[in-house]
Amino acid sequence: MHFSLKTKIIFFSSLPPPVADGGDRKLPVAVVVSFTSGFFVGWQACRLWRHFLNWWKERLQEQLQEQLQETSFSCSYQLILNL
Repeated sequence: MHFSLKTKIIFFSSLPPPVADGGDRKLPVAVVVSFTSGFFVGWQACRLWRHFLNWWKERLQEQLQEQLQETSFSCSYQLILNL
């Protein structure tokens, strides 16, 4: 089967033009959305981690203060008993 040049031109001119706007923008938009969502999730995770570390630090400091008070009371109580 042999097609003439005129037949080829008519065939290719009847095809719809390729969609350049939709296909070309999908990838950059997907990259930007992916980067933005990753940045936001990482930022929130860092905030939560810092909040947890601050809470843990305060809890340990409170426990240390309680232990120091208990030891100071027990030492002072033993000193009173030894007198």
